[in-house]
Amino acid sequence: MKIQIRVLISFLVLAGSVTVILLSSYGFRSWFNASAVTDWIVSSEEKDTTDRHRQNMEESYQILPDHILLKPEKGEHMSHLVRLDRYGKMEQVVTERDVDSFLEIDQKVYYKIWKDYDEKWQNDIDTIYSYDYTTGKHTLVTEGTNIDWFSIYQDQLVYVCSDTSGCMDQVFSCQLNGQSKKKIYQFEGKLYGEQFVLTDDRMILFYDTEDSYESGIGMLSLQGNNYKCMLVLDGSPWKSFFLGQRFYIIDDNKLFQIALDLQKGRADKTLLSENEDYENIVFLCGRGDNLYSTNYDREFALIFEGGNP
Repeated sequence: MKIQIRVLISFLVLAGSVTVILLSSYGFRSWFNASAVTDWIVSSEEKDTTDRHRQNMEESYQILPDHILLKPEKGEHMSHLVRLDRYGKMEQVVTERDVDSFLEIDQKVYYKIWKDYDEKWQNDIDTIYSYDYTTGKHTLVTEGTNIDWFSIYQDQLVYVCSDTSGCMDQVFSCQLNGQSKKKIYQFEGKLYGEQFVLTDDRMILFYDTEDSYESGIGMLSLQGNNYKCMLVLDGSPWKSFFLGQRFYIIDDNKLFQIALDLQKGRADKTLLSENEDYENIVFLCGRGDNLYSTNYDREFALIFEGGNP
């Protein structure tokens, strides 16, 4: 009887140890959402997605030659910014503040955090910081009212924010240290959330005119301050991804490709496919020349393969 009890106790201890190990392993993986996003990133074998990420700032990750930046969607560091090695192992937490978007350029990470409110919760101030790997310091680069988007072109940080009334959007630029801030353009109304792209010396954006209920794609020169409508859209797409000099957008369960002709200032829209499942797409993302989608469970699905939907 004593032997049976000892065997039972030993079995329970062993089972408990295995359970602890499994839970610990699962806890580590779910810590930065390794079960979905990180495994997908590591398996992609991509060497560097900096240029693509610069044009798609809604991406939750950026692949560098020797590491990965990731904004986890669950776990202890949800919405923080972490650095992983190319195998998906945690190296460091870049910042524990809630990050909206980020971009690493030349060993510096530029990131926008969620709003800082004043004591009366009246001013919706967004801030953009830089983090230097060499010094380990975080530096405030710039701030503004309701910054919807930012990116970097050459040695300039370009961003979109609201005016003081909150009714019109403005485009600003500044040096990477925050100096020489200037207003490039002011729109007579609001733009779509974060659907902007920097390509060459131009800014491509989705606009929406409330008075006429017209939406479309516009082009703004960062040098000459010239703005031009490139294409009027029938609907109001809010999911887009820029891949290979083309936009891919989801609108009313339809996948469209929009080819840009920057020299002529035109854009051509082509229907690629139609699928009821498109309504469950949360984000569009890229791998190589292929376009993928993710659902609310962060499951990836191929929807466009190198030109063949």
